[in-house]
Order: sequence, then C-alpha cells, then structure tokens
Amino acid sequence: MRKNGKLVKCAYCGKEIYRMKCRLIERNYCGNSCQMKYRYAHGLDGEEITRKAHETLREIGHYKRNNVYLYERNPAKDLEVRKKIRESKIGKKNPMYHKYGVENPNYKDGKSNIRKKLWSRCEYKEWRNDIFENNNYTCQICGDNKGGNLNAHHIKSVRDYPELIHDKNNGITYCRECHIKRHKQLRNNL
Repeated sequence: MRKNGKLVKCAYCGKEIYRMKCRLIERNYCGNSCQMKYRYAHGLDGEEITRKAHETLREIGHYKRNNVYLYERNPAKDLEVRKKIRESKIGKKNPMYHKYGVENPNYKDGKSNIRKKLWSRCEYKEWRNDIFENNNYTCQICGDNKGGNLNAHHIKSVRDYPELIHDKNNGITYCRECHIKRHKQLRNNL
C-alpha cells in the first residue's frame, strides 16, 4: 500500500480507487463521467454547483484581482457592449475596408481556385442551365429528377479540352451520386 493514501469507493459506480489523503472529499469519483452521472442521477443543478464553487473561491481569496463573477453578469450590459464593438467595425471604421489585392492579408500572391473563377462566371451558369434543359432536368444514368440534386458534367474534361468549356455538346446531366461514381471510374481508368 502507498503512503499517505487510502482506498475508497467511487460514489457512482462503486469501483475502488486510491486517493491521497489531501484529495479525499465527501464523495469521490473514479472520473469525470461518473461525477456527472452521479450529479444527474441525484438532481444536482449545474448552475447551483458553479455558484457554490465561486462562493467558496471568493471566500478563500481566489478572486482578489477580478471581482466580476460569471453568475452576476448583466445581460443587458453585454448587449450594449457588443453593439458598441459592432458599430466600431462597420464601414470605413473597419480595418479591412477597401483593402484589395496585396493590401489584403488573405492575398495569396495572385493564386485563386480556378474552379471558383469558372463557376462564378455567367457563361458557365448559362452553359449549366442549357445542359439541364437539354436533358430535361434528369440524371442520364439513373433517371433521378430531384431539384438541387443534379450536376452538369463535362463529357470531355476541362483540363484536356479547355476550348470546349462552354460547348453545349460537351455536357451531360448526372445526379450527385452518379457524378461521383463517374469521376471515380475516370480516375481508375487513368
């Protein structure tokens, strides 16, 4: 047996645990999960426990520097503070206002996702809508026609044939699942 310790039972599960004398308390637990299960089983309120813990810490002088306690906060005052912070960062007061290109901290040396550039252009959106209309808004493999589930797929890849990117004869409609399967097949064939 170790010195300065004692075997006690967990208050929740009854498992024997070793505790140093300085760590012995009224109820001992083998872990946090047993402690929380015990509290819920016996109806102990979490806010009440927190309040009691803060009172104890205040009594022993733990809060000498900071006299603001979590359970004494004024929600109305918090809203006022948040409103002032928000107003201080709107429009021209915002440090990021009108910072483009090299001035912007998110600038990545002119690099941007090519797909984002492609998908945001109106030519691509028109091509996509034309492909959907030509295929009657249905998947050409499984026949799915649910809204929001369809993707326009380039028959000849954009990487290999960039000149056919907006060609209406170079597109087909797939549902998400069939589109993913098709790309997996194409990767496996390489």
